[in-house]
Amino acid sequence: MDDDQPSTVLIHQEISDDDTSNQQPQDMPETSNQAVLPDSPEQFNHPCGDLLDGGRRRDYNDICVPLFQASVVGDWEAAEKILSINGEFRVDLLGYAITEDKDTALNVAVFSKSIKFVENLVNRMTDEQLVLQDKDGRTALFNVAGAGNVEMARVMVDRCPQLLKIRASYSRPPIHNAVLYGKRNMFAYLYGKYKSMGGNDWTYQDIHVVFWQCMEGDLFDSALKILEDQNNPIGFRLRWYAREVLYILARKTNAFKDVKSWKNSSVDKTITMI
Repeated sequence: MDDDQPSTVLIHQEISDDDTSNQQPQDMPETSNQAVLPDSPEQFNHPCGDLLDGGRRRDYNDICVPLFQASVVGDWEAAEKILSINGEFRVDLLGYAITEDKDTALNVAVFSKSIKFVENLVNRMTDEQLVLQDKDGRTALFNVAGAGNVEMARVMVDRCPQLLKIRASYSRPPIHNAVLYGKRNMFAYLYGKYKSMGGNDWTYQDIHVVFWQCMEGDLFDSALKILEDQNNPIGFRLRWYAREVLYILARKTNAFKDVKSWKNSSVDKTITMI
């Protein structure tokens, strides 16, 4: 999958419930078997929806529609005109939803490929506006993680590191979206950030899910990086863990093209102990 080809379909893509990474053996701890339930929409930090109100149709036509069009193509000159009323730049409008899915201009702009456009928005937005979530809890960083634009992600994280901690529905952190869409470069960038985090921000469950998603998504180099950073096979019981790795590799013949990278690794050492 190409790291440089974002797609607007990511805005509406959902995670499948048939995720094999959630399958657990009977001898695993009970806490690992518990399903992660979707978060309630009431828990999300949505933008102001006043411009979408049926009684403000003129505002919707004059602001939301053209701002969406400017944001999706990265036309800053057009966006600046829309956001300037009576010669004054209306920063507050950057905290408003401009789509029915509760996207802000920044949420839409991450698919424009225009880093300059995103920089212009990020530099003007307040911290409170930067962490706003759409109807499914996705921040702009969550979306850009799936799109794979590392430079855009860096602009956001440098300005507001708090974005790394904000989770979408099903308690998914941004790095999960990078893995889901096979964005190796984005994974490497975000993983470097998450490694320094702990507690509720980067948990055992996060490591578990991201590792198996890497395996299922053929990101074997990324999975190996996670594994080698752990003092043990990421908390799994040794024999079960090795069997699961072998099972996945057996279904993915292309994995053996990179077999040298697994030699002398924790995976190789674990397998020899079966």
